[in-house]
Amino acid sequence: MVVEVAKYLESLRAFQNQIASIQRDAVWWLHTVVPSISKTGAKDYVHCLHKVLFTEQPETYYKWDNWPPEGDRNFFLRLCSEVPLLEDTLMRILVIGLSRDLPLGPADAMELADHLVKRAAGSQSDDLEVLKVERIQLIDAVLNLCTYHHPENIQLPAGYQAPNLAISALYWKAWLLILVVAAFNPQKIGLASWDGYPTLKMLMEMVMTNNYTYPPCTVADEDTKTEMINRELQISQREKQEILAFESHLAAASTKQTITESNSLLLSQLTSLDPQGPPRRPPPQIQEQVKTLNQSLRLGHLLCRSRNPDFLLNIIQRQASSQSMPWLADLVQSSEGSLDVLPVQCLCEFLLHDAADDSLPIEDDEEGESKEQKAKKRQRQQKQRQLLGRLQDLLLGPKADEQTTCEVLDYFLRRLSSSQVASRVLAMKGLSLVLSEGGLKDGDERDQPMEEDSADAELLPGYQWLLQDLPKLPLFDSVRGMTSTALQQAIHMETDPQTISAYLIYLSQHAPVEEQASHNDLALDVARLIVERSTIMNSLFSKHSCRPESNAVLSAFLTIFSTYIRRMRKTKEGEDLYSWVSIRA
Repeated sequence: MVVEVAKYLESLRAFQNQIASIQRDAVWWLHTVVPSISKTGAKDYVHCLHKVLFTEQPETYYKWDNWPPEGDRNFFLRLCSEVPLLEDTLMRILVIGLSRDLPLGPADAMELADHLVKRAAGSQSDDLEVLKVERIQLIDAVLNLCTYHHPENIQLPAGYQAPNLAISALYWKAWLLILVVAAFNPQKIGLASWDGYPTLKMLMEMVMTNNYTYPPCTVADEDTKTEMINRELQISQREKQEILAFESHLAAASTKQTITESNSLLLSQLTSLDPQGPPRRPPPQIQEQVKTLNQSLRLGHLLCRSRNPDFLLNIIQRQASSQSMPWLADLVQSSEGSLDVLPVQCLCEFLLHDAADDSLPIEDDEEGESKEQKAKKRQRQQKQRQLLGRLQDLLLGPKADEQTTCEVLDYFLRRLSSSQVASRVLAMKGLSLVLSEGGLKDGDERDQPMEEDSADAELLPGYQWLLQDLPKLPLFDSVRGMTSTALQQAIHMETDPQTISAYLIYLSQHAPVEEQASHNDLALDVARLIVERSTIMNSLFSKHSCRPESNAVLSAFLTIFSTYIRRMRKTKEGEDLYSWVSIRA
């Protein structure tokens, strides 16, 4: 049965690709051959073009022979119309629209191209390429279709340079068309859009985050948001002045009418055409169209799962720890089954977001909670376990590699020196989850910890992830330097004495001091801690506090400094530089 289904599916895909090829050849014929052999009327030419692309009214295809039967007509029409759109077909339609010698105008060509692109995108399937486009020239071709050209019989004043303007309706339709193509072709069109067209990049971020506000939620700080809003106001004001001045020149050469905001005809129809300039604010109806388009075609999902280029990782790294990313939690929650398509930084951020929620188990919730809410929580908890298992497997599994291990740990470690207490606490909680919980695998028991590690972990039970679990990572040597650097920065930001104690104990045992420069930095950072943070030092060693870990911290200080001083006593030949100094570790 499965073999038969696969065979039928293969036949269907072959048929769909054949229809797409026939359409490509028919459009080529209409573009290059028909104009040279026949003086076809404009109406007939456009009708032929629509008919071969199955965009005419349904009765056009069956009214002459009354076939297929009425019950099968919709099926056959869908079978022939829901097919891939080949690159050459799309490009030729755009070229026809740009040609003055062919009867398909720019607006009609844009409408046709937009319909074909969305129809093909709606037929997306894992085993069929429905919208493969590689030529970057597509972007300029689409944008050229929306350019406004003033009547040729109107002479503008000498020396006056008309502004670059676009018809607003076509301008935003062009961006949405390119957005769909970019989502299906992230490596070529997507990357060019992201790097070279700020408005298009903003739309891509909107569908990826499922947030359609302006400024976009990916803008990290309030100053940047304010700057974007002010810049948009300035551009809009300048745009208005340019359009009014332009229309005034047109009126002076024709109707002699004085143009103002109240009687302007072009002000509501035109917009500045600067596709590589600052991102423009989409009108409310366009924001709603982007949202609808994303829901039906899953554009954000296509862009998020691209790893080369990695748009999602770019957003995450740009925001870093400057603000929370609740949209990321929704993205992970909505990923169907596999978490492999998401970068590890995305999974780590979701883990931090979940740790911040810190919701109670279902059985402890209020009895009044609905079954639907409980089901959602249960589903969320299942996703959390799946995600945590994925991260632990990346660190501790048989396929753990150096790059992935560094990426996971770096995402948490750099937050340990955040200026925000909540961010530091969440980072420690995340590290505790991915390191401590991963110790038990497949029913195996944990290896017995080293006696020294065990004693320190007992003094600081909340830091077992650092003192005991982290050093047991399979690729610990690969992250020793990165971890020490992060902790050396963290001791100058952290305000909790116990946390600083754990960091110092770790640094005294595992900091890489083989290189002179690293050893110098370690000694200097610890010395700065002692000199500059007197309150913390008093808390660690006050006679009144009687902290159980104070002796371990004192031992850590002595180890760090004695090791460093012993090293500095040595000359290059290995002889004592200061033989009169006697130091006991």
